[in-house]
Amino acid sequence: MLLGNLKRVQGKIQISGKISFFPEKLFFLKDTVKENIRFFNRNISNMEIEEIYNEFGLNIDLRFENDLNTMIDDESKFTKSVLKRICLARCLSSDADIYILDNPFEDLSDEYQQVVERRLRFLQDKSKTIILSSRHLFASSKNDLILIL
Repeated sequence: MLLGNLKRVQGKIQISGKISFFPEKLFFLKDTVKENIRFFNRNISNMEIEEIYNEFGLNIDLRFENDLNTMIDDESKFTKSVLKRICLARCLSSDADIYILDNPFEDLSDEYQQVVERRLRFLQDKSKTIILSSRHLFASSKNDLILIL
């Protein structure tokens, strides 16, 4: 409902600000890795893109010449882990007010789970709203509410 994908039965939803979304079912533009990362933040600099690209280990796993300009036109040439980290980089580098992440830790190594946690803490420090659905307990002293289902 927050994203406008489901019809509201009753009541009101009022959202103020931009939303960045990490879905469980990943999606990509038929464009370069760089443009897929830039998708939610058109003002992000090339240097910031390279920083998050390296932070998520994509510089190690994508060993193509000029790898940021590699086209994502055939998802089968990438591992599931690489695709997930590209989408996480896109979501977490956006300039949004609200971040919605659906199961971001699943199938990530401990190393990259820690990268996601660091990025989420950084966003919390900037007073961003984070809605996280996960089997992984992201413990932070700044959580307003944790629901365990």
